[in-house]
Amino acid sequence: MSIEIIMKALDTVEAKLTAMSTKADGEMATLGKVSADTKTALDAIGVEQRVLADRMLLLEQRGLLQAEGETKESSWGQEFVKSARYADFAGGNMSKLRVELKATMVGADANVAPDRIARIVGGAQTPFSMESLLPSTTTSSNAIEFTKENVFTNNSAEAAEAGEMGESSITWTLVNMPVSTVGHWIRISKQLAADAPALAAYVDNRMRYGVNRKVDTQL
Repeated sequence: MSIEIIMKALDTVEAKLTAMSTKADGEMATLGKVSADTKTALDAIGVEQRVLADRMLLLEQRGLLQAEGETKESSWGQEFVKSARYADFAGGNMSKLRVELKATMVGADANVAPDRIARIVGGAQTPFSMESLLPSTTTSSNAIEFTKENVFTNNSAEAAEAGEMGESSITWTLVNMPVSTVGHWIRISKQLAADAPALAAYVDNRMRYGVNRKVDTQL
């Protein structure tokens, strides 16, 4: 895949991410939360961004971003290993190659750079379970009230025919609970976000996971 194709694909992904983020903001404003389908779509777009970013970085590492029509010259080392005498030497025919050995060049930290893996190894994520099991609704107030069972006295027991049965009782209490906002933030420079769209998408996904994890834990 060429750099032009990757750039066009990234532009498409950015457009989809913008549209989906706008949809998520609308759902948050009207429903008080982002729907599961929208969350899934945002996560999928983030994965697509990371894949394209990895491919672009791989092209840069392989030196495939040179100008079109540019001819890459063979180095002295490449010419050496392509020679017929080197082929004889590598094949075990020692009589056709004579080299004076003074020092053997070996790989070390000074001449072999570590291979940087472009993708981000994410942290562990606990699957959510509680919020999907409970009904939810929206509110326009800063507090909600609901009736909660206080004490249930259970006097159920076996009774003889025509006998008197035990009387049970239930008491109730009115609970007032303020509406809370769950959120957090993290500092990231504009340059880092612009230069590494995959990292920005990962941060978006991780921060969203943190909010959902806190809500799920409270529930």
